[in-house]
Amino acid sequence: MLEKRILEMLDSRKAIINRNGYQCGIGTVLDDWQYREAIQNKNYVISWILQGNGGYQENGTEYLLQDGCVCMRRPGREYIMKLYHHDGIRLYLTIPQDTYPAIVRMIPELEQIPPVWSCPYSREQMDEFCAMYDYLAEITSMELHTALPKMIQYILHLTGIQNRRESDPLAMAKGMLEENLLLPLEEIAGRCGMNYNTFRKRFAEGYGMSPGQYRICKRMETACRMLNAGRAIGEVAVALGYADVYSFTHQFTAVMGISPGRYRGK
Repeated sequence: MLEKRILEMLDSRKAIINRNGYQCGIGTVLDDWQYREAIQNKNYVISWILQGNGGYQENGTEYLLQDGCVCMRRPGREYIMKLYHHDGIRLYLTIPQDTYPAIVRMIPELEQIPPVWSCPYSREQMDEFCAMYDYLAEITSMELHTALPKMIQYILHLTGIQNRRESDPLAMAKGMLEENLLLPLEEIAGRCGMNYNTFRKRFAEGYGMSPGQYRICKRMETACRMLNAGRAIGEVAVALGYADVYSFTHQFTAVMGISPGRYRGK
């Protein structure tokens, strides 16, 4: 059973926060419930089961749900989920389907990890959830973008990805390249405990391209998304850190084989 102080902490946060499809809340299982047939998930949902048991099935693989585990449901995947009545308590965060691709760009490891894993209770993780919940409760829907860093940090810690990144300097560097397209490569190398030449060599050995080339790929991916969304070419160039439109157009054409103007007009 959960300690009394934890239950009191959760009791003060019973309301479900819902901001344009982003949801954060504490779910309780008072009766047996389940999805009896496989359904396709539309949103990203990550649930930390503090107390309770059940089962989860995805792509024909079954997982046991029990105290102190996390269950992650990703868009486009069919699943069956069962939770049984034993005073179950779960903390959950829901992110809309159209935002999930942006989350994966910042945390690409999400697509590779299994849907269920163990995560015993910790005070630090609980405090992080409560801080995220309280912040979402205070802001308006127009301010949702300011909450994304807190959501990202919560997911990174709950999945254990942050710990793995910190224990693997190259994975940490790759994550930084994906999260910040403007951060100088020398600074990334320093944060990962390497000089630039060592960083460049080890990154190329690990990922098959230099960090500079990897950044260009990520910039082009972002440029394509922005152009598809109707953003002006000059605006895209500035957002991606290019000195001028000419520099951006030259690199985009060299990499993509088509100019940004023609790409947007397709």
